Amino acid sequence: MKKLVVLFFLFMIGCSFQPQEERFVNPLFYKTLYASNILEYKKITPISMTYISDKGDSSTLSCELIKDVGYQITMKCLDLFESQPHTSYYRFTNAGIGKYNKDACEIFTEIFTDPELTNLEMSLWHWTHLNEGSTCGLNASPKDFPPWAHY
Repeated sequence: MKKLVVLFFLFMIGCSFQPQEERFVNPLFYKTLYASNILEYKKITPISMTYISDKGDSSTLSCELIKDVGYQITMKCLDLFESQPHTSYYRFTNAGIGKYNKDACEIFTEIFTDPELTNLEMSLWHWTHLNEGSTCGLNASPKDFPPWAHY
């Protein structure tokens, strides 16, 4: 009987140390993100980012979720598809319901070359469809956007 109790105890300890699947606080970030100024869209998860062109070609980056505060996520991604593999840091900020499209949420995307998020490589706006009854979730306030975002 003691062996059974010890085995059960060891099993319970082992279960408690199983890695938990990382999830975004705001489910909005799981939606397809459409770029406002280029013909591509993105699908992101806490461990990957897939670029899909308007022709259907796709490439997936391996990523790590660094920060998630609900209205904003930061990811570190390894880009192996360029001529020189490199690491980029992506910050996605939820701006809420679109100013011009009330059926979409706007996401401000910034791409940095450094982990301190000071060397901006590119910034652009994305949007995602709102399904009936869905919301944008936690929204950022204007103070959460850099001056070049024109929020």
